[in-house]
Amino acid sequence: MTISIINFDPVHTPNQVYYPHLLSTWTTNFRTVFASRTEKRALMTNLVKGGTSFADPPQIKEMKALSDQVIPAFVSIEEAEADAHEMLRRFYLHKARSWKIPEMTHLDSTLLYVPFEYFERPSALLKRDTFYLYEPLSGSEEPLKKHPEIYDFIRSKEAIL
Repeated sequence: MTISIINFDPVHTPNQVYYPHLLSTWTTNFRTVFASRTEKRALMTNLVKGGTSFADPPQIKEMKALSDQVIPAFVSIEEAEADAHEMLRRFYLHKARSWKIPEMTHLDSTLLYVPFEYFERPSALLKRDTFYLYEPLSGSEEPLKKHPEIYDFIRSKEAIL
């Protein structure tokens, strides 16, 4: 299966999983105290847990992935776009303090996957090894158990722990 992912360089192992997100682009016309403004915003919606946040449009590349490496989405595209619209509306009404109801236009949506790598690291205190999750975009490592949706997905596919 061919998927769109955020461009990254693998670091640790070939053990990878791909986490689904929806990148949507919007233009918003709103009125400030001084004048009317138009802004273009990109929003990233998590398709597993839900929730939307602002994002910088990343570099995207196409690649082939095995279906057992791709975490299934639980939120539909329509629900994700509606969530993004509501988040953007609330931002302009409450944070940007628009003086009138903002007019938002949906430009584009792209389904993309955020890559994660998982690997095993020997533990100094425990008698068994601990699995860690590495995010190449931020360079952060955390124990795999801190991300239950990824942990459950990997555990269902492989016999780890």
